[in-house]
Amino acid sequence: ATVLCTQTVELEARVYEKVKYKTNFKNCPSQSAGKFAMRVLRNFEKNRSLYDVKKEINDNFLQDKHFIKKYEISFDPVDNEMKIEVDCPKPYLRITLMDQEADGALESILVEDGDLLDPTYEILLAGEKKLKNSLPSLAINKSELNESNRLLVTRVIRELGDKNFGKIGEVIYDKDNTLTMILSLNKKPVSVFLGKDELVAKTEKLRRLLSYVEEKQKQPTVINLINSKKVVVKFAHRK
Repeated sequence: ATVLCTQTVELEARVYEKVKYKTNFKNCPSQSAGKFAMRVLRNFEKNRSLYDVKKEINDNFLQDKHFIKKYEISFDPVDNEMKIEVDCPKPYLRITLMDQEADGALESILVEDGDLLDPTYEILLAGEKKLKNSLPSLAINKSELNESNRLLVTRVIRELGDKNFGKIGEVIYDKDNTLTMILSLNKKPVSVFLGKDELVAKTEKLRRLLSYVEEKQKQPTVINLINSKKVVVKFAHRK
């Protein structure tokens, strides 16, 4: 009887032993990802159930609250160690509404998968120096800020490529579904008119054109791609 009692005490001690953990926050803000990880850990220490952890995440919308798109959680009972890995989307553009009633208000952050996140996301990333510069803006009417248009704009940004992302100053998507970009090349503005058709294909041409003018050390001021079959470029006059 004494042996059985001792075994029971040891078992209870193991159940409530504090869990070791490792985290990988990737490009997420550490502040928000850390809160997510701590909540996951506390739940697991209490219930010892990965199912309960997942249920709490889903029931309380913890991914949305902490800007997390993907997560992986595992537990090694031998080492009594939990691994928590999270990933967050790349922010693309800061939304500025053009509607008069919106008064140019900051609405949200457009991220790589077309979702809209709270502006706090940019603030957290910038505060942790995970953003090199302020995000470029997307000027758009509230009525046009639907999922289809958001996905189209993100495809355009993605097609332009990481190399050219830092050149974007502003993207304008008007009520006629016409897209215009203001780029910065050699610290000078370049107006790019893409029109409203074949936007992704036109952006591919724009990417190749930007590589060409940089290689040739030319300075465009206007790039007109409205007609997909004819690219018109206006260059700055050399002094």
